[in-house]
Amino acid sequence: MSRFVNSIKEQEGYSLVELIAALSIFSLIAGSIYGVINFGFKAYDRVTVENSLRDEGDIIMSAIMSEFYTQGPETVENFSTNRETENGILMHIKTTDKNNVVHDSVSHVVIDNTDHKVYIYNDQKTASSAIELKSQVMSDSMIHINSCTNGCTNGLINVTLELSQTSKGRDHKLKLQSQFGF
Repeated sequence: MSRFVNSIKEQEGYSLVELIAALSIFSLIAGSIYGVINFGFKAYDRVTVENSLRDEGDIIMSAIMSEFYTQGPETVENFSTNRETENGILMHIKTTDKNNVVHDSVSHVVIDNTDHKVYIYNDQKTASSAIELKSQVMSDSMIHINSCTNGCTNGLINVTLELSQTSKGRDHKLKLQSQFGF
């Protein structure tokens, strides 16, 4: 011990072996710290994107169910266009005004696979009728009613959503399935 103290007092410096040993220990510790911090940031990013995808899935489902239950449709039927890129449901709604006149209207809930969005609209699909999302709705997504032709007064609506979001060059996907009855 006194030899080490004396060498410091004499300011002879460190030997090459001591310097290499110190740098080796420092590089091991610094490498470990970098690995832990890098893993933490990647895990944080992954969890943030997964939560965002779940939140957007919840937003879409809430919008669909809200539209369905606020409109109170008489009948519901499956909907698809001539193009195979759109699928969804049509809700036929009957309302009466003050003069007891019955008005028929139709509300659409449509997944469009060409622009990867979900639309809820009455007469015509417009950009403002799309649900705003950071994610893209993938082509495996669909809304349909089981065993229904020419309009149903009750049944089970199946919703399958596959959402995708890109973060830091990595694609994150989430598939959600839900059912609700009417």
